[in-house]
Amino acid sequence: MLLFKRLIKHEYSIPFMKNFVYIFLASIFLCSAGFFNSFPLVYPDTGAYIFSGFENLVLWDRPIFYGWFIRHVSLEESLFLVIFVQALMLSYLIFLMFKFYCNLKFWKNWYLVFILFLVLVTAISYQTSRLMPDIFTPIMILASLLLIFHWEDIPRLERVFLALIFIQSVIVHNSHLPIFVLGLGSLIIVKLLFRSNWTALKWKNILFASGIFIFSTLLMPTAQYLVDGEFKITKGAHVFMMSKLLEFGVIEDYLDNNCGEKDFKLCEYKDAIPVDFIWDYENSPLHKTGGWKENEEDYKQIIREVILTPKYFKDCVINAVEATVRQIFHFDVDDFDPQKRGTPPFGAIDKHLKKQIRKYEFAYQTRGKLEFSLINFMQKIVIYFSMLGLVMTLFIKKIRQSIPKELLLFSIALLLFCLANTFVCASLSAVISRYQNRVNWLFPTLLFLFITYKPVVSAIRDSFWSGVEGRKEIN
Repeated sequence: MLLFKRLIKHEYSIPFMKNFVYIFLASIFLCSAGFFNSFPLVYPDTGAYIFSGFENLVLWDRPIFYGWFIRHVSLEESLFLVIFVQALMLSYLIFLMFKFYCNLKFWKNWYLVFILFLVLVTAISYQTSRLMPDIFTPIMILASLLLIFHWEDIPRLERVFLALIFIQSVIVHNSHLPIFVLGLGSLIIVKLLFRSNWTALKWKNILFASGIFIFSTLLMPTAQYLVDGEFKITKGAHVFMMSKLLEFGVIEDYLDNNCGEKDFKLCEYKDAIPVDFIWDYENSPLHKTGGWKENEEDYKQIIREVILTPKYFKDCVINAVEATVRQIFHFDVDDFDPQKRGTPPFGAIDKHLKKQIRKYEFAYQTRGKLEFSLINFMQKIVIYFSMLGLVMTLFIKKIRQSIPKELLLFSIALLLFCLANTFVCASLSAVISRYQNRVNWLFPTLLFLFITYKPVVSAIRDSFWSGVEGRKEIN
């Protein structure tokens, strides 16, 4: 009891205690898309996660941890608990961002107002309310950067809580490993190139976050070993990489030049590979030649030789950059198709959460009654305006210099991680709107935090009017 009272009195105590009302209300806002739908939103992959968690299955194409998360957080009773806990974690992290960087007197009230704004004009609620690990991407990014930039500002117990959120966010999706490595690597390179400006970013904090990440990474093969006896982070990376190289158009050329010398199973089908290499069970050579495990050695050899051949590697780099640019502008809310009877989500819920199936059938998504034209229109305006605003504030010297240094460094780091997400998803998986919608809402958030500082607003105003005056003189 004494410990609880001390925590309540502490200025930086866990927000679930002192600031519970703000976090709770923000979480309700973030779940609004699920509440409106009358059921948490789903995706075709949702079924695989539910089956994985409830039946203790390590699937070829995803970790088991998000399935366990659904199983235990739902208490095997209500899937609304899952999206609400997701919302709690995200709203807590945004709360910390506002606490450290919002320069308004009543910043907690502005925090709630801005969360509501994001819900109304971006896809943040649709991402939070969906039974998919995508929302853990911004959770991972924010948790890691708050640990790196504010380790000294956060009390010990809250550091533990933040570290646990970070661990959970890392282990739920395979893409989070390369995203963190690429994001942190980019941040380290920037720090080394501009040492005098990045002294606030301490090496010990980077090492601490890296240590938690390594521990999280080791949890993934450990869990797989305990479940099915294989010590691997992922069992299906070779198939996804093969599919991406096919999309890049380099595999066909490689097979034409090498099938005469090497006896790959894929050679027999090199002129009849369907567009959907992974999921076309009837026509794909992946399934005609034995499946994921039987093709592992062949695919790994092909991938290795393609990457190490300069001609093919150049094509891969060009295609990856092109896909990344396309992904930046591909963020419509358009991937909430009805998942009716006969689909994986329906089957998984019907089998493992039988009491929820009638609610699921009644949901707007299941009945095909969700409509996204308004949210897509609003989101395009907000995101494009935010992108333009961020470019102006970061590249116009007068405005950039008016931004407090700590916020500027945090913002650059955050944008580097967002770019890492875009690059990894576009170049290793596919250009899909939900990948960009994971992080898009962070752009208007940063811009809002910038303009809470009067010097920034003054610098923007002065730059605008100087530009207007310059045009008048030219004319």
